[in-house]
Amino acid sequence: MFQKDMKATIILLLFIISGCANERKDVQFCKCLEAGHNLNKKTAEYMGKSVTQEQKGEAMALKGIKERACENYKTTAGPEMRKKMKLCFESK
Repeated sequence: MFQKDMKATIILLLFIISGCANERKDVQFCKCLEAGHNLNKKTAEYMGKSVTQEQKGEAMALKGIKERACENYKTTAGPEMRKKMKLCFESK
């Protein structure tokens, strides 16, 4: 009886472990998050101030980086994005 319970427990643990292994960090999505953060940080510096052409150029460059990094995630559903985001932060 004990062996049967032990086998069932091991099989259950293997299923749980294999399910967790499928939840891997999406490196490209994490780059997308970082690019968005960098753009937000830069534009926040300019709030309420007059902006030079150089500063506009910096912001536009960061916006381009973000758009390229996030291209594959434009139609990703909210729950999926939150899951990906959580994995990015857990892995740091």
